[in-house]
Amino acid sequence: MAKNKLQSEKLEPMLLKIAIILVIGSLAPLLDSTMVNVAIKTIGEDLNSTISVIQWTITGYVLAMGISVPISGWATSRFGSKQVYMSSLLIFLVGSVLSSLSWNVESFSINVNT
Repeated sequence: MAKNKLQSEKLEPMLLKIAIILVIGSLAPLLDSTMVNVAIKTIGEDLNSTISVIQWTITGYVLAMGISVPISGWATSRFGSKQVYMSSLLIFLVGSVLSSLSWNVESFSINVNT
């Protein structure tokens, strides 16, 4: 009886895999915004810009994240949650890579707010 109860309480491997994917996908933007805020001074120095310009760029990024919240509900209803989630992660990945390749503050601003 105890063995059956233990087996019934065990998570299915597929459910555990999905949970891990969702947690990692949710943590990526959070860690990204934290790292960028910590590195504002270094980003400004590397891109030969003032800290205030970099802060405005970061503010635009945060506003874009805020705007995406209500849009995601509509997109999920229209296109499906898996499509929206995968597309969002792909856009985030491409934007992060392009931002890391920026050569000046203008290209950084365009890539961050994409």
